[in-house]
Amino acid sequence: MIGGSDRLNGVRHELHYLADLHVHSYLSVDSRAPIEKIIEMAAKRHLAFLAITDHDGVKSYPRAFLLGESYQIEILTGTEVTTYAWTKERPFVHLAHVTVVNLPYDPLAEYLRRY
Repeated sequence: MIGGSDRLNGVRHELHYLADLHVHSYLSVDSRAPIEKIIEMAAKRHLAFLAITDHDGVKSYPRAFLLGESYQIEILTGTEVTTYAWTKERPFVHLAHVTVVNLPYDPLAEYLRRY
């Protein structure tokens, strides 16, 4: 939950926002959920913020931004990055997944078009 505070008539009121910062869509190998369904479910759960963090890619962003706006959900950029190690004995070893949220995103950036 993300929160903050606000003052109304001199009285401090706590503000709380619900968020899910790690969701995969059908664009990841471990999910079948369409982007539309993810955002629809987030709206039913009254989420204010949502990060679709598909594995090693950002292809969900354009659709997610449009749908998030229509459901009044703030879509945060993110991805789950797969990390590897190379050794003489084992040249390609999977280490871990690192989830990154709030990535700089430019839909016109040439390097993002492959992902």
